[in-house]
Amino acid sequence: MVVADKDHTFQITGGGDVIEPHDGVLGIGSGGPFATAAARALIDLPGFDALTIARKAMNIAADTCVYTNHNFITEVVSSKEHSIETLPESPTMTPPDTTPAAAKGEAKDSEAEGKAAGGKDAGGKAAKTKKL
Repeated sequence: MVVADKDHTFQITGGGDVIEPHDGVLGIGSGGPFATAAARALIDLPGFDALTIARKAMNIAADTCVYTNHNFITEVVSSKEHSIETLPESPTMTPPDTTPAAAKGEAKDSEAEGKAAGGKDAGGKAAKTKKL
């Protein structure tokens, strides 16, 4: 389980241990290590907020890990209003078309799309994304 606020991020293990990552980036589940690595690579890039990083990192994990799919539900928790907003899936979050290009009669580019893990933005909002 991941617990976060605007200042801290913790992982609570099945054994009850509480772990705080050194950089505030966490990924859990079978694709967690892939999503964590991707988020750490994206976190210093300008123009990427916490939600964008989370989505990009989780898509990278889903593309890499055979046990992870592209079905995500994203909830943004606002610390000011104490409310949870469930966001719709973005167009880049849909699973890739697996129909062979030859069957469609067209060539297909294999350009990577947006993918993501978790974190906080400058406004104090914690971005939390969970997989189905």
